Amino acid sequence: MALDHAIRLAPSGSETGLARAFYAYYAHGDFDAALANFRAVAAANPNDIEAIRGIGYIARRQGKWNEALEAERQVTIRDPRNSAALSNYGQSHVFLRKFVEGGEILRRSLILSPLSEAANTYLLASLMTGRGDTAAARAILATLPQGVLAGVHELFGAQLERYARHFDRSNAIYDETPPSVPFDVPSRLLNKALNDLAAGDTVRARQRADSAARSARSLVGPRSNGVFGALADLYSVLGIAAAIQGHNTEAVQNAERAIQINPLSHDAIEGLRSVDALIVVHLLLGHRDEAIRLITAQAHQPGDVSLIPTSPATIRLDPLFDGIRNDPRIRALLADSAAWVVR
Repeated sequence: MALDHAIRLAPSGSETGLARAFYAYYAHGDFDAALANFRAVAAANPNDIEAIRGIGYIARRQGKWNEALEAERQVTIRDPRNSAALSNYGQSHVFLRKFVEGGEILRRSLILSPLSEAANTYLLASLMTGRGDTAAARAILATLPQGVLAGVHELFGAQLERYARHFDRSNAIYDETPPSVPFDVPSRLLNKALNDLAAGDTVRARQRADSAARSARSLVGPRSNGVFGALADLYSVLGIAAAIQGHNTEAVQNAERAIQINPLSHDAIEGLRSVDALIVVHLLLGHRDEAIRLITAQAHQPGDVSLIPTSPATIRLDPLFDGIRNDPRIRALLADSAAWVVR
């Protein structure tokens, strides 16, 4: 292994410390070990950009947002033409629901790297799930050349059509874009099932949900080891698929299992998706009170790009929320901007 070789050659070198840190981070999701190594490198060399960047990564995962933002800001100061650093800094603002500031930083990143998948993804998220500006999102998608950033076109193009209640068009976008990795298959089938359900085609929705569940089960195994929420996402798919099929107990158990696998207390970023999925499950099952309780709690959490993220914009636009949108508790939540401040 390259890490073992580096340790033999220079056991206390900065490069070895960085290698240890990134290995702990990416291979094992061991944020404490990664952070300790990043901090050791930064202590020995305060201007090491990679160490500062790594500290920001881990602080963000651990929900230490002030520390994360400061580390990311420092990287942009030391390397102002680093588009990835600007993108990362902008993403954190979007996570914190600071959509205007985040959008401005992401646009600066895109000046340097117009086809950055991450920067385009989070700029569109800031507009759509953040500000509900579907017209601006459509305009940006129209400027992105076809044949590149297929995942961005698929994710946001399909979502825009769903918001417009053009469910067949939304499903067609999924059909036109081949999955980039096997893990895309179950979530894509699930998205199509949710569109079918919103369109009133319960039979087709249940068929697709069954296919999504079978696909997810086939991927549960050693390769889905839970790092960065991969295994949790599969259980979220199983939970939502079961809810569409009317299997109430199984649906809640699987969705709650996803949260247990990758809780917010471990990962303040990827863990958000599992909570959003549990909200979807309760909405599909008609558990109004439980869904609203979770939405109210989620309002104070950062927001991420998930299947159906929880935000004022998605509550107003997505058909999934039709049944609770006029509930007095939801109306009060939407009217209170302070309720959506991350704590």
